[in-house]
Amino acid sequence: MHAGARPVFRAIAPANKGELPRLAARRQVGAVDLFLVQANMPALVTTYLGSAPVLSSPATSAPGTSVVSWYLRRGTGVPLLITPENFAVQVAAFLADDKELAAKVAAGAPGHRFAELEDLIQRYNHRARR
Repeated sequence: MHAGARPVFRAIAPANKGELPRLAARRQVGAVDLFLVQANMPALVTTYLGSAPVLSSPATSAPGTSVVSWYLRRGTGVPLLITPENFAVQVAAFLADDKELAAKVAAGAPGHRFAELEDLIQRYNHRARR
């Protein structure tokens, strides 16, 4: 997001039916929109049912782990959750009309990996405007 820009929050469709929509900050706008969803997940607590351990979430709002999710959307389409495991395939498909950028993402070239997703979408959108 460029300096001085304010994030725009949007409700995006859930990844799975039955999930509630999530509030997302739109980080990049253009031919491909990039959304950031951050949620705090409560820590798991181990309790015992007889001798069997059972994992559960505490009934309090105790701090847990912060989970960050990235979603891509083209136009008014459905946002797609981008996972580190499927990053190269998912993002290369989104950027397919920029053959050079898509090939570098698919190959896992330095500077073209999951950690650089926001920068990649910004570069793609800048090229798409030309």
